[in-house]
Amino acid sequence: MKLPNWKRKYKDLRKTHRRVSRSYRALSHLILAMQSERELTALLEVMARRTTEVIEADRCAIFLVDRERGELWSRVALEADEIRILLGEGIAGEVAATGKSLNIPDAYADPRFCRDIDQQTGYRTRNLLCAPIRSPAGEVIGVFELINRGWPSEGSQLVRWC
Repeated sequence: MKLPNWKRKYKDLRKTHRRVSRSYRALSHLILAMQSERELTALLEVMARRTTEVIEADRCAIFLVDRERGELWSRVALEADEIRILLGEGIAGEVAATGKSLNIPDAYADPRFCRDIDQQTGYRTRNLLCAPIRSPAGEVIGVFELINRGWPSEGSQLVRWC
């Protein structure tokens, strides 16, 4: 039986309200953690977990740039061991090298995507959103990567923010 139009809209509105409420709670916890956490790894883990909740992604990784070695290493990688990649290699490496965010709707269709990590872990990356982390001086010091989310279009507010 098909719902009347107003009932369908009401149901959609309630669903949206629940999602926004969850996001608000997660962001509130993130802000509290940022104000109180003094240990960097613990703070990054909280940031990764809360952002993953808000964005409704499967996984998140926060990479830091090691300029001496010319690589990125995962300071935090939810559901994964430490990851090391060369600057310029893969999606995260390119974001670190160029300083530009990337929204990749189909990871395996993008020639920049490095399949090695999926092969090692048995995990399947479908899509990702990757943004540079900058120092106050504007230098790229890391990369924030969210994995497997039904991303909005290129013109969405989230993508413009990154």
